[in-house]
Amino acid sequence: MVQSMTEYLSELSDQPEGTGQWIGAIVRALGERGYFEEQDVMLYEVAELNDFDLSILRGYLADYDPDVGDTLERILSRKNASTQESGVNAEPYGDEADLPGPPNA
Repeated sequence: MVQSMTEYLSELSDQPEGTGQWIGAIVRALGERGYFEEQDVMLYEVAELNDFDLSILRGYLADYDPDVGDTLERILSRKNASTQESGVNAEPYGDEADLPGPPNA
């Protein structure tokens, strides 16, 4: 896996700059190399990034892998809904029901 990821990242024509872009490139590489479970886990983990890096990551995925970017947006939406002041955890509905579940800790 490490060799596969290293090869993919070193062959990118547009080398990422900064934390958010590098994380985006790694998320993208996981999917491109077929590590879908690992990609899902990472998407849940990156939802905890600081606002700046998360914003850069979202832009990177929107530009380079919109489908994965959409998945991240749904994860963030579900996370935000479940942490609202009401204290009620939101249940997935519609397209959100198709999201991968949170990684097992």
